[in-house]
Amino acid sequence: MLSALHRTYEASPGEKINTAIELAFAAASAVIIALLVATALSDDAPSIYDAVVDFYAVCESHAFPLPGITDTITWLRFSTMDFFGSTVCCCGFRARLEQNKQKTPWFLALACCCLMQFGGTTLVGLLLGQPASWTTSPTACRSLLLAFWLTVSCPFDLFYRMYQHKIIKSMIAIGAALSTGHAVTSWGADKAINAIHPKPRASVFSTLMAGAFGASGGGLSVHALDLWGERRRGKERSYAAFLFGAVASVSYYLMRNPHGVF
Repeated sequence: MLSALHRTYEASPGEKINTAIELAFAAASAVIIALLVATALSDDAPSIYDAVVDFYAVCESHAFPLPGITDTITWLRFSTMDFFGSTVCCCGFRARLEQNKQKTPWFLALACCCLMQFGGTTLVGLLLGQPASWTTSPTACRSLLLAFWLTVSCPFDLFYRMYQHKIIKSMIAIGAALSTGHAVTSWGADKAINAIHPKPRASVFSTLMAGAFGASGGGLSVHALDLWGERRRGKERSYAAFLFGAVASVSYYLMRNPHGVF
């Protein structure tokens, strides 16, 4: 939030509007997290809390079928959450290439999009000493490949042109935000709580870091590789995603208290 405020001093009107939106979102997120923590720690949590948890659980495992295809090929399904996140990464990568007037081979572009989308769970796997969850998922890779194909090879460039509309982009962004929440919890902290090795399972720090890395690992990896040369131009971005992941991971830990700390 402080970095967002700092950027407003030498920013264009459009950037100032984006910064205001970021601050409003950050403030709303802080209030929501505080309410969730207070609700979870209360002795008699209302039924709406369980309903919200059930809703997220359904969203996490939800996979959408393709009419006419999955009717006969039942195993060919795509994760809804991963598709939203992959779409944002692939379309964002293409937009950045067009902005910088750059071209890249399709395989390198796919590798970069894979890093952006699955960098968080990859770092979680490295932290815990076990395979990254996306490599063992039956739907994650398919969702990325589908989003990548639609972004770069859809007939008449229909998908990418539709994505440019604010309503469509907002709907996909909401789905990607839900995916980021799952990256903190089920794809991050829960991986440490249920880790293969006993030491990470018993470690508070491993759980907190897994949640933080799950939400921000893709962004951290891209910034570390400096794909767009931002550090060379003195325009290195802040690590706001990691700060969000860290705060959300701590909040989730307080709600679950998996190690009986309090």
